[in-house]
Amino acid sequence: MIYYLVTRAHAYTVAAFVQGWGKALAGRVLVAPYDALLAGQQLPSGGTYVFSDLDRLTPQERERLGPIHDGLQGRVLNDPRRSLLRFELLRSLHEAGVNAFNSYRPGETPARFPVFLRAESGFLKVAPQLHDSLPHVPDGQIAIEFCDTADDGVYRKYGAYVVGERIVPRHVFFSREWLVKGSDLRDPGYLTEELNYIRGNPHATSLLEVCRLAHIQWGRIDYSLLGGRIQVWEINTNPLFVLPSIEDGRGEVHRVAARGVVEGLLAVG
Repeated sequence: MIYYLVTRAHAYTVAAFVQGWGKALAGRVLVAPYDALLAGQQLPSGGTYVFSDLDRLTPQERERLGPIHDGLQGRVLNDPRRSLLRFELLRSLHEAGVNAFNSYRPGETPARFPVFLRAESGFLKVAPQLHDSLPHVPDGQIAIEFCDTADDGVYRKYGAYVVGERIVPRHVFFSREWLVKGSDLRDPGYLTEELNYIRGNPHATSLLEVCRLAHIQWGRIDYSLLGGRIQVWEINTNPLFVLPSIEDGRGEVHRVAARGVVEGLLAVG
């Protein structure tokens, strides 16, 4: 059995996957809300435990979940105390020479511009703007140096799951806008490129090294390429797989990616 630990309000992500593209996991995944665990609910022993949605937990909640994590008898993906969250991940990747861009915490002054601001925790709700100057980073936000990864005016945003020690390619989004939230360009050539990425998994070794540095074994890595080298934007530990009701002409992409995620979860579970 796989126990998926998650904030109650955002349990729909894994539920939608199991009911849709991940039907092969039906009866194998049980949602375990964090509030129930923090209130004293016990988890059965001997399963696989996925600590997801870490960005939405407070530092106090992550600390309280530490002893629960340590006491589990089975395989555990993600550590609520050791897994790197947004700022720590980006700063560590820059210091390790993976990312060409740096990030700055509240109170710091960026060394290079332009930058954009986003929430220090949780998930982006408002599209950020580029800033050419900033005296210091506001409370509750982090500043991230803009990294222009466009190739002939087209930005590519890659997504890949990490499941244990396995990398599963998920998608490539194409856009002429620097803030890529979906696949704006859907010419047949782009679909072919995306399928080749899904089937070829060309960045698996580098992505697995990133996940090991981040102490993360479950999530979706969002990244781009700069001069052929990966540039990681974030690792979402509670990713939403596209709903099966959405018809976007990319059904084969979703099928192949879903099969990889299911196989990965069955392997660890």
